[in-house]
Amino acid sequence: MQDLITLCKGCHAREHNLLPNAIPQDGWEWIGGDDLGDLVGTCELCGTAYRHEFYLFNPNYGYIAVGCECANKLLNNDRASILDNELKLKAERLQRFLDSPKWERRKDCHFYKNLDNFKIMIVEKEYGCYITLFYKYYGEGYFGTEEKEQKLHSKKKYNSLEEAKRHIFNVITNRKILKYLEANGYPLPGSYY
Repeated sequence: MQDLITLCKGCHAREHNLLPNAIPQDGWEWIGGDDLGDLVGTCELCGTAYRHEFYLFNPNYGYIAVGCECANKLLNNDRASILDNELKLKAERLQRFLDSPKWERRKDCHFYKNLDNFKIMIVEKEYGCYITLFYKYYGEGYFGTEEKEQKLHSKKKYNSLEEAKRHIFNVITNRKILKYLEANGYPLPGSYY
């Protein structure tokens, strides 16, 4: 038993010169990564189940989807570990946001006071949920510069409260909302307009 070693299928193929199945050990390029939401992915290199999937490309092999450890090994750096940690922290922050006691239940809506300078209101109807965002900015008023509030209504219907919460969390934390505001001529939160 002491003479045996454990090899992933790619290394095993290289050991036995099964070149079509051999996975190159260098020349890999980083493509990106994704959170699958649960342990539903399988590493194409070692067969391990994973939640965070990393995409690599090699001109002599093509594309591959692997777990964190195999991505680090093929890239010869810790880029996948850094993204893996970021994805874990984001998933934890999302769960805290979903379960937060800061959500106030009002008549037919749920209200959250501050997520990255945005107030969130989700109106819950029997046929779906709708999101309204509020934020403060500064503008010229009758007595000079004064604090003003901008209100944005989503036209999209969400099937559940959780779906609406997940969507607005991602839009705000990925900064897509700021890009939308800027592209459509809205003032940015906290800015002078």
